[in-house]
Amino acid sequence: MSQENKNYYLVEFPEEFQDGQIPMAIIPKTWLLGNSHCLWPNFKNEKDKIKAIINKNPPEKDSDRCKILIKYKTDSYNKAVEKLKKMEKVYVSQLSQSDSDNETLKRPKKPNKKYVHIDSDSDDALPSIPPVPSVVQSPIRQRILDDNFRLERLEAMLVKINLKQDKILEEIEDLKFKVCGNTVNTEMECYESFSLMTTHEELKNFNEKLGETVFFSNMCSKLRLIGGKDVVDSTRRILSKILSNSLAKQYNWKGKGAKSPFVTYNNIVNLIIGSLRLNNLTKDASTTEVESVIKGWLRTAGDREGGRRQRDSSLPQK
Repeated sequence: MSQENKNYYLVEFPEEFQDGQIPMAIIPKTWLLGNSHCLWPNFKNEKDKIKAIINKNPPEKDSDRCKILIKYKTDSYNKAVEKLKKMEKVYVSQLSQSDSDNETLKRPKKPNKKYVHIDSDSDDALPSIPPVPSVVQSPIRQRILDDNFRLERLEAMLVKINLKQDKILEEIEDLKFKVCGNTVNTEMECYESFSLMTTHEELKNFNEKLGETVFFSNMCSKLRLIGGKDVVDSTRRILSKILSNSLAKQYNWKGKGAKSPFVTYNNIVNLIIGSLRLNNLTKDASTTEVESVIKGWLRTAGDREGGRRQRDSSLPQK
């Protein structure tokens, strides 16, 4: 796969070689300058820097130009983090082995005359040991170490967040079970206690009753069992369980002509929408889509139950 399709790069900084180790870091593709250099931003906030790497943000104008060796490329940030951890373990292991081998195999060296102090009373004076030079900590190396430490802390925080989310989801499911009466017995009792409405008064009382949260939830649980192949089919099935066809003939959406407005029964409309969204096949049903189906179902009420055939038969024969 070409380099252009890789988003994250694990790189070494050879010019920062120190104590037998070469610093490594993860950088996004947007920080690369060809194959041998990159820009390293100077964020004041380390959290913003980590976010910039993950989101592949372009580097700031005051970024440092660094020489690099590309060791690994990937499209996944998580894979890059895992590779970085593995390579760090390999380097530590190699460094330990190298130190052990050097202690075993190296032979004694003659003292460097440059550092020998000759005592006037002895020809066998021991050489003085030169002072150990102080190690200058590279700013880039320190930022890389800080970034890696913060990445580990961020990963630990994400694990805790995921655990909390799982717990919240479990609590939500428990609440649904309690509020919606999500058991076979409750649904069957609700189904058996519900009858088809045939009068305006019954429809009005039912709409008012749906204003009670528990009753509304129980009705949603019951009506979602009616099912259907899609939003249109399911909506028509639910309507046929609520209104008798004779009552449906007396309504249209806005109450035009001599008919009553069905739009005023907003609790019933919300009940239909809520029932559909509890069903996996219709969980994405929109309010506009459902209202459109209701309008069409009311408009064609006169054609159902033999209405169209009766009307056609009354027409004069040619």
